[in-house]
Amino acid sequence: MKTLLAAILLSLPLLAQAQDGRARWEAMTPAQKERALENFRRFKALPPERREELRGKWKRFQNLTPEQRRQVRERYRKLREMPP
Repeated sequence: MKTLLAAILLSLPLLAQAQDGRARWEAMTPAQKERALENFRRFKALPPERREELRGKWKRFQNLTPEQRRQVRERYRKLREMPP
């Protein structure tokens, strides 16, 4: 779940904003591009209701202030570093 949410958070900006996404895509390494494509494939394989749920979460994240987004990212980073 954590990985999937991170994948969505990283992939949606690339896919949702064509111009910015294209510039980011071109700046990516081949490994980063492959990871983004795999994340997108995983997202598309989800049931429609789950995709909508994640889109809603992404919209809420986008509506946060820059400081709130930074805090969310920091908490997520700490969560990822925790042992299973």
